[in-house]
Amino acid sequence: MSRALSATAKAALTAFVGLVAAGTLGMPAHATGPHVPAKVAPVVDVSTSAELADALAEAAPGQTIKMAPGEYRGAFTTRKAGTAAGPITLTGPRSAVLVNDGPSGEAPTCPEPTAGWDSGYGLWLYSAPYWNLNGFTVKDSKKGVVLDNSHHVRLDGLYVHHVEEEGVHFRRSSADGVIRNSVVEHTGLVKPQYGEGVYLGSANSNWGCHGNSVGVDRSDRILVENNRIGPCVTEVPPRCGRW
Repeated sequence: MSRALSATAKAALTAFVGLVAAGTLGMPAHATGPHVPAKVAPVVDVSTSAELADALAEAAPGQTIKMAPGEYRGAFTTRKAGTAAGPITLTGPRSAVLVNDGPSGEAPTCPEPTAGWDSGYGLWLYSAPYWNLNGFTVKDSKKGVVLDNSHHVRLDGLYVHHVEEEGVHFRRSSADGVIRNSVVEHTGLVKPQYGEGVYLGSANSNWGCHGNSVGVDRSDRILVENNRIGPCVTEVPPRCGRW
């Protein structure tokens, strides 16, 4: 009996020493080694509004979100940042169309993505620098594409049309951006005085919301080239056909 116990004890001691050497003693059963982060898919294909919303919410540097042709209805917002070495790309053909039926809910004092409030923007990047937006359409929304505190964002080949206010807005110090090869038309359908085709910065009367740490909207160094802006890009007085 004592010899059997001795053998059992010896086996237990050997197992204990093995656990200590492996560094797994006292760790949960699933944590048997160093943490390995989940691998980020380089390309995410989406074909529904829900898939697009999820992809925007979970985007990672270097990733490309590819939209299939079709209409995407909803409040499409992201707060995910790319990097200089790994910008995030949202791309689709012109037949991939973003529509926002909003606004709805109670708006905050200053525009910021908030639970229970839909801004009505077709696409909203908020504190989301280093994105590429390529090829798709935004229409039938309060505003088209809005960039807030989102520097180094490039828009290429977009089609923005039939929106209630401005088509594309670089706002809240969204500096060093580019919009090229795009068409913006039929803006200001509800508020002609806010129907700019491409709006850079913001009026100083709005710097309380859109100013930086020293109270100024420094949406500087934006390159606007090779676009068609108009017809029916409105202002005060309305100038249908302005280019």
